[in-house]
Amino acid sequence: MKTIRAAVYCRVSSNKRIQMHGVEAQQEYYIDYFKRNPQYTLFEAVAQQESVNKSNHIKWGLEAGYRSGSSGLAKRICYGYKKDESGELIICPEQAENVQLIYELYLSGYSLSGIAKELRERGIVSPTGKHVMKTKDN
Repeated sequence: MKTIRAAVYCRVSSNKRIQMHGVEAQQEYYIDYFKRNPQYTLFEAVAQQESVNKSNHIKWGLEAGYRSGSSGLAKRICYGYKKDESGELIICPEQAENVQLIYELYLSGYSLSGIAKELRERGIVSPTGKHVMKTKDN
């Protein structure tokens, strides 16, 4: 008998408790199905709830970092801001034109890579003083 590799993805459309029983029912069905059909080798089985749990855990960690002020992302320099003597972000009025330009380009339909290309062509460097990086699209 030839072995056939199979992959199963069990999911539901929402996080509601009643729907989670649907995921469990799907998992039970496929476990039973593969036991009754030994020609299949279960290659991968992913349950939606596991994915949701992992996503929620990551979001929780990011939010906790923002709340505590320990997140590197929350203190990352971006256009229109600079760091003061204590490392806190403050508004940088000298960069207001760059911020306005970015918004105007975006509202005019430019993609993110198109905006990066335009900034590079105008000689506008990143908030950290580096040249705006190229992407595969520009």
